[in-house]
Amino acid sequence: MKEIKIVHADTFSDEIRSEMKKMGVRAYSVIPELYGKGLSTEPKFNDHIWPGKNMMMIVVCDEESADKILARIDLLREGNPNEGIFAWVSDVTKMTEHKDTNRI
Repeated sequence: MKEIKIVHADTFSDEIRSEMKKMGVRAYSVIPELYGKGLSTEPKFNDHIWPGKNMMMIVVCDEESADKILARIDLLREGNPNEGIFAWVSDVTKMTEHKDTNRI
């Protein structure tokens, strides 16, 4: 299994959720506030000097689905170069048992 973490500006959350829905991603978690500085964007610390914040979506799925999701995120990045979308994939070595999986 794989874990995908997608960090993006909070103003782009509707687009990210829409893309996940189109792809058939049924389960994910959202961390609603992250602060930081990306490689190609201004800092976001949600204060008067550096306004704005980021969010993180976490998806656990099989490897084939992870590849599809990452490819879709790459397309979103290309089409929205100023949004600061970033994603990475990690291995999930153990998890609680589930009868269903997040397979797209």
